Amino acid sequence: MNYTQLINSQRYQIESYLKANYSLTKIANELGVHKSTISRELKRNGKKRSYNAHYAEYIGRECRKEAYKHSVFDYTMKCYIDDRLINHQLSPEQMEQDESIKKQMVNLLAPFKELVITITSDNGKEFTEHQDIAKKLKADLFFANPYSPWQRGLNEYNNKLIRQYLPKKKDFNLITHQTINMII
Repeated sequence: MNYTQLINSQRYQIESYLKANYSLTKIANELGVHKSTISRELKRNGKKRSYNAHYAEYIGRECRKEAYKHSVFDYTMKCYIDDRLINHQLSPEQMEQDESIKKQMVNLLAPFKELVITITSDNGKEFTEHQDIAKKLKADLFFANPYSPWQRGLNEYNNKLIRQYLPKKKDFNLITHQTINMII
């Protein structure tokens, strides 16, 4: 069974079944939930020796209100996401990839910052944060024309050399830093 939260009518059923001395397993079967759901409900929203559906409903509502107070999703985050979804036409997956690529590029190139003068990338949407990348690395970032891989010549050449050691289907999670340093 999948996890689902109890609805208020189920809480009133729990109260009735408990008064009729049903076991937790029998209550769970009647409601179509796992018995641990019933057990948690009684621990979280029950009183010491009894269960009151009205009280449990109130406690559940207060807990949900409290949970929203600690959300990381604030107005600034909403504006950022709206901008990416609407103005940049990015899907949530692309936004995540965008942030990940930005962090990885900056982290990987930061130790060589003084050597990085220019960066040439393709026109993928994962580079919508190109201004941040260029600013953090203090480098100029250029885009190749579509369908012009020769404009990224060094990149293509390096990929060819790296593929001699790491075929396309190789799981990169299994490669050690030592191996990567040897290849580079």
